[in-house]
Amino acid sequence: MTPEPLSARVLLACLHRHPTDTEIDLDAVDDVTWAEVVRLAAVQRVRPQLHQGLIASGRSRLVPPAAWDRLSSACQAIAFKNLAAYAQLSRLIGALQADGIPVLLLKGAHLAPEVYGNLAQREMLDFDVMVPLARIA
Repeated sequence: MTPEPLSARVLLACLHRHPTDTEIDLDAVDDVTWAEVVRLAAVQRVRPQLHQGLIASGRSRLVPPAAWDRLSSACQAIAFKNLAAYAQLSRLIGALQADGIPVLLLKGAHLAPEVYGNLAQREMLDFDVMVPLARIA
């Protein structure tokens, strides 16, 4: 079995609820690895959680400025995109409910406010909603 790359282990450590309990010495991570951690977080769509975790643990200072700027900028863009998307979703739900069509939010649309408590903490590409089959037309 191939060991996980250092960047993957660092990302997992940063996403850990208590990063001080992990086996990774985040103080010793080099600039190249941090850049790869930010890239991997983008691939896994966990940049907001990485950003928030680093801030909450006081470890954001360990991330090189270029990588931190990329991460912060991406998180700001995610927040703006999510706010705009939720505004559209709210209008859609309102229109459906005005027509007496019940709507159930699934996955990210439900998770962001309910589980993360913050619309900006969940990267989403779309919204999944469920309506009764009989009401689709």
